[in-house]
Amino acid sequence: MIQTHYVRLEPPYEVIFCNGEVGIQIGSLIAVEEKRGENDEYGLVTHTHPIVSYGSKKTLSFWNRRETNVWTSPGDFVQGAVWDKAEVNDVLVLGVMNEENPWQLSEKGFAELVFRTLEAKFQQAANPATLIHYLNRNLRLIGIAPSFSKHDKMELKVDIEDYSEVPSVTVCSDDDIIQLIIPISSEENMVNQVCQIMRYYMKSLFKMESFTDLTFRLEFGNLNEMTYDDGTPFENYDIPVANMVKHLNLLFSGNK
Repeated sequence: MIQTHYVRLEPPYEVIFCNGEVGIQIGSLIAVEEKRGENDEYGLVTHTHPIVSYGSKKTLSFWNRRETNVWTSPGDFVQGAVWDKAEVNDVLVLGVMNEENPWQLSEKGFAELVFRTLEAKFQQAANPATLIHYLNRNLRLIGIAPSFSKHDKMELKVDIEDYSEVPSVTVCSDDDIIQLIIPISSEENMVNQVCQIMRYYMKSLFKMESFTDLTFRLEFGNLNEMTYDDGTPFENYDIPVANMVKHLNLLFSGNK
């Protein structure tokens, strides 16, 4: 038998992130389950799920200002959504909500959330640029999305990742303003994913028509000495990744 209990939190509320989702935690749902051992010894198993709102009341105040032409979507400002697939130990705390002294994520903080979001959504085959767009939009609803500078000159390091369960490629800048991870697939598919992401950054976040100087550089070393946890050798992936880098450099060199 499972019993549930609602615990209301008091402000200031924490802004939390998990699996590509961001929200303001306004409460917790505690599920308690009795579990007997092999010798019928008594025990309890508890699960604590965050209850969140998806928008800042200050952001929502445009309705009070009669700005009814502002476009919103169903669910944008919902309060009381239960993250039933996540527990409090799974979430990353981004900061404390403060309506009087608002704050914003840094560009590096946003890049870290982008990396975690892309990694969490591997199996959904979603457009990576769309995932980044909605992450930025949801941060804006809460009121903590960063303001982006122009970064027209950038070198991105491309490496093969060995810790992920899915064979993956990381694409990162030296200053961590860009942190991406995509699953290894065909050269064409990987090129398309990176292009979609970088053009979204350029047009929507950096507000630029084109990059002045964007280059990609291979970082991986001796793949013959490295394997994944399942024993799969890295050399199976080095050629498509190397070709991807060559293709990207050709594409973006023509974008100058």
